[in-house]
Amino acid sequence: MSDIYSERDLVRAILGRGGKSDSEIDIHLGAAAALNVDMLDYCARRLGLGETLVLERAARWAGLSFAEQPPHLAENTVWLPKLEALATLRALKTRVMGREMVFAAPSFAEVIRLRDIVSRQPDFPRFFCITSARAVRGALTEAENGALLGAARDRNGAVWGKATTARAMGLAPRLGMFAALIGTIGFVIFASLSSSALLQNLLGILLVVSTLPKFFATLSAAEPVPRPDRIDDGALPVYTVLLPLHREANMVPQLAAAMRALDYPPEKLDIKFVVEASSPDTIAAVRGELADPRFELVVVPDARPMTKPKAMNFALPLVRGEFVVVFDAEDVPDPQQLRLAVARFRAESALSVLQAELVPENADETLLTRLFAAEYAGHFGVMLPYLVKTGMPLALGGTSNHFRTAVLRAVGGWDSNNVTEDADMGLKLARKGLHIGMLHSATREEAPLRPMEWMRQRARWSKGWMQTCLAHGRDLPALYRDLGPVRFGFFWLNAFGILFASSIHSAFIATIAVGAVFGSGLETPSFAFLTLAAFFGYGTAAALTLRGLTRSGRGDLILAQSWLIGYWVLHAAATLRGATELMLRPNYWAKTSHGETHVVRQVRSQPQRAYRDRARSEVSISAGRPDNKSARTRPDPAAMVHPNVP
Repeated sequence: MSDIYSERDLVRAILGRGGKSDSEIDIHLGAAAALNVDMLDYCARRLGLGETLVLERAARWAGLSFAEQPPHLAENTVWLPKLEALATLRALKTRVMGREMVFAAPSFAEVIRLRDIVSRQPDFPRFFCITSARAVRGALTEAENGALLGAARDRNGAVWGKATTARAMGLAPRLGMFAALIGTIGFVIFASLSSSALLQNLLGILLVVSTLPKFFATLSAAEPVPRPDRIDDGALPVYTVLLPLHREANMVPQLAAAMRALDYPPEKLDIKFVVEASSPDTIAAVRGELADPRFELVVVPDARPMTKPKAMNFALPLVRGEFVVVFDAEDVPDPQQLRLAVARFRAESALSVLQAELVPENADETLLTRLFAAEYAGHFGVMLPYLVKTGMPLALGGTSNHFRTAVLRAVGGWDSNNVTEDADMGLKLARKGLHIGMLHSATREEAPLRPMEWMRQRARWSKGWMQTCLAHGRDLPALYRDLGPVRFGFFWLNAFGILFASSIHSAFIATIAVGAVFGSGLETPSFAFLTLAAFFGYGTAAALTLRGLTRSGRGDLILAQSWLIGYWVLHAAATLRGATELMLRPNYWAKTSHGETHVVRQVRSQPQRAYRDRARSEVSISAGRPDNKSARTRPDPAAMVHPNVP
C-alpha cells in the first residue's frame, strides 16, 4: 500500500537533483492530483524529463528492469475482445528466452506496489519488466496489423451496408455519373445555340438553380459566436490528435512544432502521426520527434486502398481521447483550438462534431492563392455557418474537424474508399440526426501554388462528391427516410450545385463567346433571361465570397474576384477530370503537395515552463497535499496484464 513516504521517495528518485525537499515534492504531488493526471506522466510531460528517463528511474527505484521496446510479437498471437482495447492496454505477456514475461507500463501507485512485491518475491524481476504504454501499444498494434487493416476497410460497411463507396463503384453507376456530366454540358451548349424558347428557359432555370444554396446562404443573418468559459486544466479530458501523412517528411518539423504550440495540458494530449509504410522518409522524420512523450507513431501497412480515410480508420482503435481531431500536414491550428472545442462540447451536449475555420496563410502569393483564399472565406465564413444554422447536410472540411470519439466510432469511422471522406462523413452525420457546429477558431494552412497542383486537388474533391452521391443514392428511400423531405431535397440541390454549377456556367459563357464570333445563337427570345440567370449565378458566388472576405477582414482580396469567371472555368475542368478519374481510377488518391509556399510560416512555441509554473501557482504548500485520487483508483498490476494467447 502506498503512503506519503513512499510517494515522496519515488518522486525524489525520479527528479534526481531536481527536487530534494519534502515541500517541493508535495507541491508536485498536489499539482498532479489537481490536474487529475498520473505522477509519472506529470514528471515526463509537464516537468519535461521525458518518458524514458522517468520510467528508467522508476524501474530502478522499484528494483525492476526497463525496456524501451518489448520484444517483437508474431502476428495472430494476441487475442483481444475488441480492437478498441488497444487504446487502453498497458501490459502484455510474451515469451523471452523460453520463459513468460510481462512488459507493463505501471502507474505511479503501481510502481510503489511493485517495489513491495519485489521485496517479498526476489524472483519477480525475472518475469516482470517496465516499459512505456506507447511501446506496449506499438507492439500490440504491430501484432494486430491484419485485424486493424481489416477493420479499417470494413468498419464503415458494417454500419452503412450498401451505402458505401466500395459497393457503389460498379461500372454502370460510374458510367451514369460521367454521362450525366457530359450530357448536362451538351445540353447547355445545344440550348445556348438553339432558337427554342423552351430549351433556353430550361437552361436559364439550370443556371439559377445551381447556385440557389449560395444565394440562400448569402441572405442569411450572421449567428452570434458562442464564447464558452475557459475550462481549468484539471477538468480537461484526454484529447487525441490524428495527423495522417504520406510522403511528407519535409512537413514533419513544422507540424510537430504546431502540435507543441497547442495550449493544452501535455499529460492529456494523445498526438498520433499516422504514416503509410510506403513513406520511409516520413517515418524516419517522425521518429526524430518521438522524444516528446506526447507524440506516437502509427505505421499503416502498405495495402489498398491507399487513402487518407483508410489510414485514419487504421488508427481509430488506438484513439485514447474523449475527443479526436484531424489535422493535415500543412496545418497550424490556433493554440487555443482544443480548449475551445472542449468548452463548446461541454456547453452543448447535443454537439457531435465541430468544424474549425480553414484560412490559407499564403493568400497573397499568387492570383490563384487569392482566389482560393477568397473561396475559403465564403465557404467557411458564410456557407457552412448557414448550413449549420438551418440544420442542412454539410460537407466537413478535410481537416480541423473535432469529433466526440464515441460518435465517430458509432457512425463507422470514415469511408476508406472515398477520396473526399469529409463530404461522406457530413452526410452520414446528417443521416444519423447528429448535430454539427462551427468552431470560431482558425487553422492556418497552405493554398496550392501551381494550377496543376490545384487541379489535382480539386479533381479529387469533385470525384469524392460523386462517390458520395453514388454511395448514398443507391437506396433513395432509405436516404429520404433518414433526412426527411426538406434536407433530402436540399442535399441533392447542393450536390448538384457543387458538381455542376461551374460546368453549366462555363459551358454557357464559352458557347456565347463562340456564338458572338460566328454570329449565331444570340438573337433568341430568351437571351435576356439567360443573361440575367448567368449574372445571378456569378453574382451570387461573388456576393458570398465578398461577404466572407469582409467578415474575415481580407478586403484586399476583393479585386481578385474580377477573375471569378476564369476561376469557374478551372472548376469545370477539375470536375471533368474528376469524372474521368471516376471512370478510370475510382480509388486513386491524388495527393496534394505541401511545403511549396515561399511565405515564411511562423509557429509560436508553447514553453514547457509555462505549464510547470501554472501547476505551481495552483497548489499552495500551506494547503497541504491533496489525496492522490489517481493512485487510489488505479487497478492492481496483475489486473492490467492482458495475456497473449499463443
